[in-house]
Amino acid sequence: MEKTDKIKELTEVKNVIKLLPEQKAYVKAVLIKFDFVRWDRYIHQPKADHFQVYGWIKRKDKNRDFISLIFTITTNSITYSGGSNSTSEYHSKIEDMTGQPLVKCHRVEEIVKIKNMIKLKK
Repeated sequence: MEKTDKIKELTEVKNVIKLLPEQKAYVKAVLIKFDFVRWDRYIHQPKADHFQVYGWIKRKDKNRDFISLIFTITTNSITYSGGSNSTSEYHSKIEDMTGQPLVKCHRVEEIVKIKNMIKLKK
């Protein structure tokens, strides 16, 4: 293994979250409740007290909206809160399920115009 491969491997491992079995069970139970979401990825910064899970919601027009949930870790438990989403169809349902208002995401084109952004078809 080359030196750069070792550094990459160490960097990736640092961002993996380690959960207790009961914490894993809680996360699983929460994510399963959102049966209209296909959960995809999560991010976790080393030493952070939370991690964020991302998923996709199919739309009728064959496109997808995303959702994120934030899980906060305390000594022996995890709680979650609404993160953000890009859907209007499920917005109220997600707020009802989380018991919290969601942060609506916005399009990059609202603040800058760049070539490497997703452009919506009209």
